[in-house]
Amino acid sequence: MNSAISQRFFLLLLLLIVSGAGRIPAQGYDDSGNRFMLAQSYEQAGDFERAKTIYEELYQKQPLNQQFITALQRVYTQLKEHGKAASVLEKAVRQIPGDMNLYSLLGKTYYTMGREQSADSLWRSYISVNPADPVSYKVFSNTALELRDFEFALRILRLGKENTGNIKAFAFDLGYLYSITMQFEQAAEEYASLLIAAPEQYFAVQSRVLSYIRKPDASEATIRVLSKPLYSDGREVMRLLAEVYTEAGETDRALALYKDLDKKQNRGGEDIYSFGIRLFNDKLYELSADVFSFLLESYPNAPQMPQWRISYVRSLEGAVFISSEAPENKWIPYPKLSDEVKSKYQTVAGLYNEIIKTYPYSEIAVEARIRLGALYFEMGMFDESLKYYAVVIKDFPLYPGTRAAYRGKAEVQIKKGELEEAEKTLLTAKTQQGVPPTELSSLNFHLAQIRFYQGDFPAASELLAQISKSGIDNKTNDALELAMVINGAMKDSLSLVVFAGAERLLAEGKSGDAEQIFTQIHLNQKYPFLLRHTAQVRLAHLAVSAGKYPEAAAFIDSVLRTEKNIFADKLMYLFGNMYEYGMKDTSGAVSVYEDFLSKFPKSIFTEEVREKLVRLRNKSS
Repeated sequence: MNSAISQRFFLLLLLLIVSGAGRIPAQGYDDSGNRFMLAQSYEQAGDFERAKTIYEELYQKQPLNQQFITALQRVYTQLKEHGKAASVLEKAVRQIPGDMNLYSLLGKTYYTMGREQSADSLWRSYISVNPADPVSYKVFSNTALELRDFEFALRILRLGKENTGNIKAFAFDLGYLYSITMQFEQAAEEYASLLIAAPEQYFAVQSRVLSYIRKPDASEATIRVLSKPLYSDGREVMRLLAEVYTEAGETDRALALYKDLDKKQNRGGEDIYSFGIRLFNDKLYELSADVFSFLLESYPNAPQMPQWRISYVRSLEGAVFISSEAPENKWIPYPKLSDEVKSKYQTVAGLYNEIIKTYPYSEIAVEARIRLGALYFEMGMFDESLKYYAVVIKDFPLYPGTRAAYRGKAEVQIKKGELEEAEKTLLTAKTQQGVPPTELSSLNFHLAQIRFYQGDFPAASELLAQISKSGIDNKTNDALELAMVINGAMKDSLSLVVFAGAERLLAEGKSGDAEQIFTQIHLNQKYPFLLRHTAQVRLAHLAVSAGKYPEAAAFIDSVLRTEKNIFADKLMYLFGNMYEYGMKDTSGAVSVYEDFLSKFPKSIFTEEVREKLVRLRNKSS
């Protein structure tokens, strides 16, 4: 064969191979993945019919593919074709008998069809294969919960607890379900049993119980269970009982129980102290003082004695403060401490000084000095207050509480009119390491006050804006109020300077001088309305704080009748409080409060006024 023939033959063979290859069908190519994604996109778009068509096609090709089975069950359920869903799942559980998820879905489908008994039988049949496995009970109970059938879920969990004897595996789930179905005794039984079996679960159980204990009848039912002799030897159960007593307001029984536990367990007062701190944090200062007093008497040589002592004195201080903040005193805008309160504070101050003498260089002594600075500030003894703050700042610069001493020192300096010194103190405090946001907010507020008193309104406004944005503590409302005054009258800076001067005099306790300027602003229509209205509020506050009730009543009545003060609700609220607490005129207070509700249904004081009306009407009936 010559070379030309050979070349033609090779080309012909190549052409046959290539053309033949084009007619060979693709082998092994499967587009199921793409089709499945397409169906999913239809399902997500809510086009369940198109999704169903593709899922059915895929299922026919691969009837054992669980991804296709569950997808088909979803769209059948969306289309209310529960019978088809059940048929697919029944076939699946026969072919894949060990798949718990398929059994769960089939039971859920039966339930949706109204075949609760079939669901129950199905799940029991699965459980019977391995009744000691707690997982299946939990899976099926969770499915029942999805269906909002709490009793069904409880039945499954009770069966699991009975079959496995595993209290730890089921107590939390049972306790939760009992509590949300208001079966508090049963919930308490579960949690008490768990604490006996697993004492280390105390804090988790405590959290669960306290989450519902204030619901009607919950505390009574829980106390009945936890008080059973069956649980009396369980320390954690008794701790929980003491917690419930406390929540129920039965603090005497709680303390008695803590004392008993302390004695039996030789705890050295540890649990009793924790109870006292709990009462202190709840501002039950008289009760916490009793608890700490008991510790001091019962464990005179305890290593925790310094901490117990200052906790006791702080509780006494808190009790004095609460008495001075009682409703009949709290309503007064600029209150003055009575001689009785001052005497009690002096007693507390003496106890703090004893702590300083006993533990002179300890953190406890630093805390005592800071508290003394605050006490003397409350009593208006500013030089004495500065003395204690100065020692803390000079001798204990690294103590975290020193920041409070800086802030306290600045507050005293503002009261004394030493604005430049106060500014330096506050700026130094801001440079301290680790200043928390709430404390920074307080420091910035005092700086804003100083800028305001000095007439630097833009700088004050900028500081106040930072506080308002943070919205993290009780300085936020004060900041918003001062910012409103500044921004509302900024265009008339001369008037704002006059107003700021009156505010400064008021802060320094020079109420007579401040009153003269506020009266000038109130009577002069040339002042911006916001300053006049605020001045009217200040004048009302000064009058009632001085006990000039007839004069205050006439002034408030005149303001409310003659012009629309933007703080009218605040003035009327003060008016009602003056009748209630100042003049002890219940009928007059009721009349004012009723008028308040008709005029200011959306005021921030409305809810409190409603509560006052209910109380006063009950009192007079």
